[in-house]
Amino acid sequence: CDNVKTKIAALEILGAVCLVQGGHKKVLDAFINFQEFASERTRFQSIMNDLDRTTGSYRDETNLKLAIMSLINALVNYGAGEDQLEFRLHLRFEFIMLGIDKIIEKIRKYENETLDRHLDFFDLVRTEDEKELSKKFSNESIDAESAIEMFDLLRRKLNYSPAFPHFVSLFQHMLLLPFTSSSTHYW
Repeated sequence: CDNVKTKIAALEILGAVCLVQGGHKKVLDAFINFQEFASERTRFQSIMNDLDRTTGSYRDETNLKLAIMSLINALVNYGAGEDQLEFRLHLRFEFIMLGIDKIIEKIRKYENETLDRHLDFFDLVRTEDEKELSKKFSNESIDAESAIEMFDLLRRKLNYSPAFPHFVSLFQHMLLLPFTSSSTHYW
């Protein structure tokens, strides 16, 4: 119980630091340092594990998940994320890669009004950003979760440009990577 309360306090402090000028970068740097220190695969692995984990105590669990979602929203939407669509998308895609969509779906079952507001805010800004991204692609809507749709759009956009051979080369090089379960570190 004390460990959970300590985590909650630390997450709340990190979220608040994101709102202070220059603090956002320091929080992101702290996650990179923690990733190296803890030998984690990604910089947000620990908080995503905590977001997905069940502690047994509804109150502690809800408060922990609330603090994590508050921090995630602060990370995505403040600092460089206030003005830069690409920054928000990149950071959000990191969380998506770590499975936040399935975790959010699971957390919605808690039916906690405060937590739901944070989840709704994450989804709302994501939807707005995806609309803004589609405007950059001539209002062509894409499903950012579909590899085929993203590939087709990029292929069409780059097809007659000088960048197309580099695009193809990227895929050619990726085909050279091994496809075994023990070689995932290459990917």
